[in-house]
Amino acid sequence: MTGDISNAKKQNMPIDIIDEDRDNRSIYGDYETDGLAESIEENGYQGSPIIVYPENGRYTVQSGHRTLEAAKKTGRTNVPVLIVDAPKDEIERRKRLVLSNLHGRRYTPLRMARQAQYLFDTYKMEQKVKRSEGQEQEGKLLELVARDLEISTSQVTKYRQLLQLNRKLQKMAESGAVSWSALAKASQLTAAQQDALASKITGRIKLAGTEGVTRIWLENEINECRYYIFDSDDREYEYDPWDMSFLSEELQEKLSAADTGKRKRRSNSAVTVRRCLEMMEKGLAPDAIIKDEDRENVREGLLKMRAIIDERLRNM
Repeated sequence: MTGDISNAKKQNMPIDIIDEDRDNRSIYGDYETDGLAESIEENGYQGSPIIVYPENGRYTVQSGHRTLEAAKKTGRTNVPVLIVDAPKDEIERRKRLVLSNLHGRRYTPLRMARQAQYLFDTYKMEQKVKRSEGQEQEGKLLELVARDLEISTSQVTKYRQLLQLNRKLQKMAESGAVSWSALAKASQLTAAQQDALASKITGRIKLAGTEGVTRIWLENEINECRYYIFDSDDREYEYDPWDMSFLSEELQEKLSAADTGKRKRRSNSAVTVRRCLEMMEKGLAPDAIIKDEDRENVREGLLKMRAIIDERLRNM
């Protein structure tokens, strides 16, 4: 399915008659080729030739998009290519694009996500064609994608979920600052809930660094955000752990019951300390404003807190 190269014809070909596959950048995005261009300038072509096939009187790249881009940067007019037979249909073209580049790309979570979704859509197209011809496709869609990408079906699902996140959360997943697989669970949140989650993660990173955004913390925050109710997806959200105005009535009742002792289970001190720490770091930041008329009350409050903390530390 990837185009048999055993009998492919090798030759030098003018760059100006070669085109990228039309879906290449939508899956893999832009790629850095400056280093490869410098290598070609200094050492010539050292890697595999570009694999192309004839299409509409020109040639389309099946594999080797980075090499083609790097060669263009060097100003070269010809590149070494292997010419294979053209794909028989659109489905085969799409499969070739992914499978021919499967082990030659640098993969990030979003690239894997787009690749998984592209293959899923391709097999769905094939399934539709086969059913119209009275045939049945062997294997379920997720299983076929997992087989091609050499990962599990659960990983395929998680990657595809990343595409349902807003741009802020996608950037966090792409950066590696947070667990992309945990973040994928936020795909079921509304746009406003996702925006709130992004704000909470940003605040957490400012307070405790990326190491503070543990998988457990992130999963807990995602679950909490499921209860958030917003009047509009356009509403700006600023993280405040004590603000209950945006919570659903269900969660407000649960929290109120806990505060008034209606719930038998004792509160988790670790959670309370964490929330207090977040508020104190925010309120006592160097740029925090304390009005002159409030200074004495703030001082008394801090002294009282210090006494409580000292007592607690002595008994731990």
